[in-house]
Order: sequence, then C-alpha cells, then structure tokens
Amino acid sequence: MRFRKLLLLILSLSLLSPALSPAQGTSSPPTSMRSFGLEPGRSYSAETVYKLLELFSSTGQDAVKAAFDQGYKAGLLSAAPSAAYWESIAKEYQDTAKAQARGPTWGTVAIGTGGGFIVGAAAAFLAALIWAH
Repeated sequence: MRFRKLLLLILSLSLLSPALSPAQGTSSPPTSMRSFGLEPGRSYSAETVYKLLELFSSTGQDAVKAAFDQGYKAGLLSAAPSAAYWESIAKEYQDTAKAQARGPTWGTVAIGTGGGFIVGAAAAFLAALIWAH
C-alpha cells in the first residue's frame, strides 16, 4: 500500500511538472527550415514532407554507420597489442591439445609394460619370502 502511494505521488508530480514550469516564448524557426526553403505556418505537400523525411533518415543512417565504423576501428586498434598475446596463448593450448590427442606412443607402452612386469616380479618375490618363513 505504501509503495502504491509513493508511485502515485511520483506520477502526479511528473504530470504536474510541465504545467508548473514557465512557458517558453515563441522563437524564430530554426535556420535549418530556411536552408530547405520552408516557411513556418505554410502547408506542404506530402511529397515534400516525404522527401525531407527520407533525406533526414538517410543522413541519420549514414551518421550512425560512420560512428559505428569509427568506434569499431578504435576498438580494433586498442585490442591489437593484447591480440598477439592471446594468439600465442591459444597456439600453446592448441599444441598441448594436439599432443594429448595423439595418445601414447609405442615407447610409452613399452615402458609401462616393462614397469608392470618389474613391479609384478618384485611383488611375487616379496610374497615368496613372506610365505617361506
């Protein structure tokens, strides 16, 4: 209930704030209207309005694309020094992964088999000594 009262107060203040603020006087039309040959208070055809909207839309899209391209280039330039470091780390991990993926070589198998025989023989010898007494 308390939350609703607070919300109602905030909403009512936001609705009343334009009415309480001083009204701005009439100002002259922006210079951009004059540069396009427009006069305030005059009615223009739909074609003229459409052409102007299309012009502003394409200009805005071009500006957004240019800003994106500049930001993308700046990001690439700032990331370039660390990219070499991360590429070397990635190369090391790839080499390690390839080495582990190969599996054991014949030398590893021979060493493991020989070690198993030695451990088995030692265990059998110790068992024979223990049971002999």
